Amino acid sequence: MVERALPPSQQTSNFPTPRQTQQTMTPPAPSSPIGTSLIIGASRGLGLALVEELVRRGSEVIATVRSDVKEGTFPKGVDVIEVRARCACSRQASRQ
Repeated sequence: MVERALPPSQQTSNFPTPRQTQQTMTPPAPSSPIGTSLIIGASRGLGLALVEELVRRGSEVIATVRSDVKEGTFPKGVDVIEVRARCACSRQASRQ
């Protein structure tokens, strides 16, 4: 028995087309709120970039940092929480 491939117009697939994938992965418009986000380690690098992008998209953002940050580091409206807790393993290492 010889199997023949169906012409493209008759082929079916469970996988989305590239166009469908692009449509489902498009981020919400900046005007549509996307809830509240908690970013840990937001004082620089990727954390800060995430804060800026989420604010741009309309999310309410809570950012945690380990040390004082300069005024104007975060966009207006970001709630900043400074965390000063030490890891128990750090205390134990310093005793030895």
